[in-house]
Amino acid sequence: MKVLFTHELFSPYIVGGGEIYCELLVRGLLKKGIDVTVVAGSWEKSKFEIWEGIPIHRVNLFPSRYLFNIKNLIKLKEVSKKIKPDLIHANTYHSAIPASIIGKIHKKPVVLSTHSFFLTDWFQCFNPIYAAAFYTFERLMYKFPFDNIICLDWGIYDKLCALGMEDKLSLVPHPVDVSKFKPNRKKNDKITIGSVSRFYDVTKKLDSFFEAIEKFSGRKNVDFLAVGPYTKKQEEFFRKNNIKFTGKVPYSEIPKYLNEIDIFIGQGMAAKEAMSTGCATVLNKAIPRFTGYHRTEIKEGAMLSGNTLDIVEDLLNNPEKINKLSKKSVNFIRENYSLEKIVERVIEVYEKILN
Repeated sequence: MKVLFTHELFSPYIVGGGEIYCELLVRGLLKKGIDVTVVAGSWEKSKFEIWEGIPIHRVNLFPSRYLFNIKNLIKLKEVSKKIKPDLIHANTYHSAIPASIIGKIHKKPVVLSTHSFFLTDWFQCFNPIYAAAFYTFERLMYKFPFDNIICLDWGIYDKLCALGMEDKLSLVPHPVDVSKFKPNRKKNDKITIGSVSRFYDVTKKLDSFFEAIEKFSGRKNVDFLAVGPYTKKQEEFFRKNNIKFTGKVPYSEIPKYLNEIDIFIGQGMAAKEAMSTGCATVLNKAIPRFTGYHRTEIKEGAMLSGNTLDIVEDLLNNPEKINKLSKKSVNFIRENYSLEKIVERVIEVYEKILN
């Protein structure tokens, strides 16, 4: 099977979870014997390269990654004509429309991985002008034809079902590389509360992490660790409260930092990785976009959701609950989100649309 895989960025250019998902999936597919070629953007000149065994056609994104919606059309058409793939696998947001168009032109089925689906949630994160632009683009994207849409969480699945697209949907979660994200903990006299995120990103809704710092940083048995980029104002807040913070760190070092954290506050892929390393993980905000993403782990009690500060206080007062939740989380991730299992499910989607 030959797959043409596309995303606006691909490693080593990493902005967030989308790029990590793509690299994990491509490596997993190659390991299973799937012939994968990648078309992706970069901040350097357009070129073809073999990067760590992965064939990649790079498209220069200057001056904005949003231009991948246009620049990718030409490159996808060129590469598709050359390698004659069995299918095209795109990812939201900026490779979706070009892939759909080229799939139509070359009569190739197109699979779309949907990493997030905000709809009206945009208006809770940005000013009305930006929110309206993002909302319009998101709705426009799903006007284009896709043979199958892979939903990375239940929240996305439910929203797309509500739009009448249930016949084209598959639910296949974001994988976790459990060979890298695994417990490697050292005993510590203090309990460390932490998060790994882009702290400046308003869509992450990390208010509860900062509230936890204000409430619990005065305890003698509690430390805090913030891993990821932040604003100047947030840096001042960290310094004022004597919080350990790192700024942006290489993705390869994230497991090391997660193994320093006992109670993790957050959501999304970072929360799954935290669970995989044995953090007692608390959802930072119980809004539908987050509870939908983590529906399965919340339901099974492998992740806690509710009043974040009350949950954290209960864990601090009952350390045995931290240990119990830690073990449950590790087992849950291995059983449900390991890379090998997720790749097998993606291949099943491919086979379904090709047969």
